[in-house]
Amino acid sequence: QADVCNSPLVIVARTDAEAATMIDSNIDPIDHPHIKGATNPGVEPLYEAIKNSTDKDWEERAGCMTFPDAVAKVLKAKGTDPTKWLKDSLKMGLPE
Repeated sequence: QADVCNSPLVIVARTDAEAATMIDSNIDPIDHPHIKGATNPGVEPLYEAIKNSTDKDWEERAGCMTFPDAVAKVLKAKGTDPTKWLKDSLKMGLPE
């Protein structure tokens, strides 16, 4: 749509340059608030689900969410408004 709106948009995608696979490192602290993880310990790892062709609903079965979303879910369950946490967490890396 950027071309239709005459917008100077540049899209950058990150992959493993050698094999063009998903990035599997969390070394960049800027990425930390956006990295999703499984919250259900009983589900098979994603690579097994892909290998077995059972990956279509893996995110739902794994309870996949970002760390900020997981904390917000707990805060909400305890009756605390997670809005401030969600805003502040976007500026944090894992050590913080």
